[in-house]
Amino acid sequence: MRAINFMSLTAIVATIASPSAASNAPFRDCPECVSISLVDTTGTGIEPFYMATFETSWREYLTAVREAGCALPTNLRNVPIKNADKLDDDYAVSGITRNDALCFVQWLSNKSSYHYRLPTPEEWKAASRTALASSPYDDPVPSNLVDDPRQGVRSLATRPVLRGRPSNDGIYGLVDGVGEMTSLDTPGDEHLCKIYKQPQCREVNFIGLAFGNDPNEANKIFHMISTESAVDVGFRVVRDR
Repeated sequence: MRAINFMSLTAIVATIASPSAASNAPFRDCPECVSISLVDTTGTGIEPFYMATFETSWREYLTAVREAGCALPTNLRNVPIKNADKLDDDYAVSGITRNDALCFVQWLSNKSSYHYRLPTPEEWKAASRTALASSPYDDPVPSNLVDDPRQGVRSLATRPVLRGRPSNDGIYGLVDGVGEMTSLDTPGDEHLCKIYKQPQCREVNFIGLAFGNDPNEANKIFHMISTESAVDVGFRVVRDR
């Protein structure tokens, strides 16, 4: 079994190359920007684009909380997470709404002077074509997780980013990470809207939630009310080439 190396993200990101170093090397548009990699879309009919090398982490998201006032993540039913503003680590962030993700996207766009956005379902599927499962549940579970205030971490619904095996494009966590929001949102199911007392609610579409670590499951699209959050759903960003 492979032990989780909590220092891997800091160590690897510190060595990320600039785009001039290699055409397919991950890079960042600014010191605080996310690491992005070029996705080869040959045969898909989609223009090549850059995608975040890994899911948005707590460390990255909390920077946007402090600088742009994005909302703090929550546990189920919007229950506040104890000391959430101090959880600067490399776990994939979850427990956020669509608007929270868009707040991060806007902060990143302003920070970098590039237009970042959430991926379309088609872009996400194109990026995941060469993604490989890394059997995350084979990893030993650190004993300190029992005291972690985040339900997503305690339940193993979210794991540290930049782990396992990357896709051919060098992108991590597409198959065995959290579910990831896409840019697609649709009118909400009438029954669900009534449950949430939102007459005209909308649903965000997310992808990548591979039940049983099955790569075939990862491309299925699921839905949740846009104003709600889930402990197993996060996001990553893309930008045009």
